Amino acid sequence: MANGLLGKGSTPRTIDSGAFMDSDVPKCAAAVLDLGCLVSFGTTRDGGAVSITVTHEGDWDREYFRTSDEAADWLRGAADILRARGLVPRADQPPTVQPRRRGARLTS
Repeated sequence: MANGLLGKGSTPRTIDSGAFMDSDVPKCAAAVLDLGCLVSFGTTRDGGAVSITVTHEGDWDREYFRTSDEAADWLRGAADILRARGLVPRADQPPTVQPRRRGARLTS
């Protein structure tokens, strides 16, 4: 029921994902990426909110946002928490050689 029980509710609003990403969100996401985490974005089924998931070594946290300001604040907070847990930006770590994993390509 898009208009509520008695037909007086507001209609759902969809997120403009282009405008959402044309903000501080990518810069804040990059700060989390630099700590070695996966940052993924999605939308709710109705398109009314953006979901952001941060994953590190199997642990993850996901939140939903209607505004880019709230999302950027959450990502900044996530980076602060991760740094407090001992993660450091990749640029501050000594280089390591990782063995290459062979896997299937997603695209040809």
